[in-house]
Order: sequence, then C-alpha cells, then structure tokens
Amino acid sequence: MSEEASTTRDERWRSEPSLAEVTRLLIVDDDACSLRSLQRLLKHQAPNLDVIGAHGAKEALESILAFQPHAILVDSNMPEIDGAEFCRRVKKAGATRDLPLVGMSGERQRERDLRAAGATAFLLKPIDTKLLLEALGQTETSDGGAL
Repeated sequence: MSEEASTTRDERWRSEPSLAEVTRLLIVDDDACSLRSLQRLLKHQAPNLDVIGAHGAKEALESILAFQPHAILVDSNMPEIDGAEFCRRVKKAGATRDLPLVGMSGERQRERDLRAAGATAFLLKPIDTKLLLEALGQTETSDGGAL
C-alpha cells in the first residue's frame, strides 16, 4: 500500500494546506446577512468549493472537527469571542493549529491583532470575492496558472 493511501483523512487534514489547496472553507461571522451573502457568492462563483458558515465563534469552534475545513475566513468583530481570540484558540489546539486563517474586517486597524493571533492573511470588508477565490486557488490568473 502506498504511503498516500495509508494516510488517513484526519492526517491529511492536519497537514498544513496552502491556501491554493482549499476545497473546504468555513466562514465565521456573527452578521447573518453578510454570512449568507458571502456563502452564496462563493458557491456561485466556485461550485467546487465546499463552503459552510458559522454564526459566531462558538458555533465555528463546535463545527471545525466535523467539517474539517482547509481554511477558515473569520470576522474580527464578534460578540463573546472576537476574531483574534478565535484565531488564538484554533492555533492553540493540536488538530487545528496548522489551518490557514484569513481574518476579515471593515476596519484596517484590526489586521495587526488578527495577524498577531495567528491569521495568515487579511481581507478588508467588503470582501472582493475575486481576490479571495484567487487566493483559495479557485480561479486562474491571466497567465493561466493557479495562484
């Protein structure tokens, strides 16, 4: 049996995927309208991308292990557990510490806190879905290569 075939799904999920390998994305936002809109846009523009949403950090923390996302897009401004604290918790847990986290906010000054907490990238709201999809490897660049 090849080494790849003997690798379990969980072991592959725990390995550090680059954003270009994302096929499962978890979006975390307490704003239900923003969450639904972003989910719909991504599902429409990238039908091969499996996208689920979590209404807040608590719901996201409960669904991470079941969904096993390749990356998480997290809002910075949420009640109870904000985006930076969510990032710290994800990075602290053994099974999720290598997950790419993309912070998002309508406020540029939130970027520093999110990155310090473990976010590998930052997007300013409103989200430019074309840039997000390029970063996730769901579209091709003008020269034909995937980002």
